[in-house]
Amino acid sequence: EFYKNDSFFRNIAFVYTIHNLAYAGAFRRHTFYKTGLPGSYFNMEGIEFYGDWSFAKSGIYYADKVSTVSKNYAFETQEAEFGYGFQGLLRQRAAQGEYIGISNGKPELMSPAYSRNIYQNYDANNFRTLKPRNKERFQRDYGLEVNTEKPLIGIVSRIEGQQKGLNLLVEAIDGLTVIEHMVRLGAQLVIAGAGDRGLEDHLDRVISGLKSKYPGQALYLRGYSPSSQTDKIDAASDLTIVPSKYEPFGLRTPIAMGFGSIPVGRKTGGIADCIRPYDWRNDTGTGFLFERFNPGALLEAVSLALSLYLNEPLSWARLQKRAMKQDFSWAKSIRQYEKDLYEPAIATAKS
Repeated sequence: EFYKNDSFFRNIAFVYTIHNLAYAGAFRRHTFYKTGLPGSYFNMEGIEFYGDWSFAKSGIYYADKVSTVSKNYAFETQEAEFGYGFQGLLRQRAAQGEYIGISNGKPELMSPAYSRNIYQNYDANNFRTLKPRNKERFQRDYGLEVNTEKPLIGIVSRIEGQQKGLNLLVEAIDGLTVIEHMVRLGAQLVIAGAGDRGLEDHLDRVISGLKSKYPGQALYLRGYSPSSQTDKIDAASDLTIVPSKYEPFGLRTPIAMGFGSIPVGRKTGGIADCIRPYDWRNDTGTGFLFERFNPGALLEAVSLALSLYLNEPLSWARLQKRAMKQDFSWAKSIRQYEKDLYEPAIATAKS
């Protein structure tokens, strides 16, 4: 708007991409003068945002096109719960065909075929033979009971509850934490990550208590988890849990799927875009979803996944293969960016 009559900028398209509106931020009204913009821009049809001002609001308002990192998150941000005050403007842009969601891509090297961090490389054609070698080595190296028949649940995440939902793991059902219920259902569990100190401490206490009751069945790798460790967890695990309260995209889901670690995720944002729910009757799908953000819904979904793993090994192997063969490449995302975002934006700027 400010440079619209400048010949250099006249035909240049402006695209604004939203990652996470929870961190959009706003600045107090008295700091507006620091932008160098005329006071006429401080209004509802400009960068004013509920009495303050916001770079995000100006980006959304003035861009030729607006995008975000998943189709489902684009819908969710048009509602009050996840719109953080921008929902009305985003609904308006969407109604005009100017706000869309395009899923992020996954780097090609983030796969068991290329990773240099895992014990044994494998792919969608030989994983049934080679992936268990990673589990056996991981169990041995990290002090878990060595038993490749046991389902191993891997969780790699920022340890916090406001977005990632890791608090659900330590909540109680019938006097036992969700983590303990999973172990009692026959699973091993490894959690890796850092974040909220209070929740880290809580996880530490829960896992420490389980070590005496169920030796070799649960592990918490506290602290930042480098790729050398997360790749090992993905290669060793049979399931991964992504219980996010909200998730713009959630790269952990497609990464884990590429390693043949089946996701159990909450139906929100990019998680819902990545996972096709398993259909027991038709033996289709790529993972398991739950809707309600509570420990009971999470445990029910995990129980269903463990039941398939323990009772239907051939169906589980087909599920893994479908998950591993999903195309989450940046090449696919780039084609959509060009076709549905950049080319229309350029056309709009030139019109």
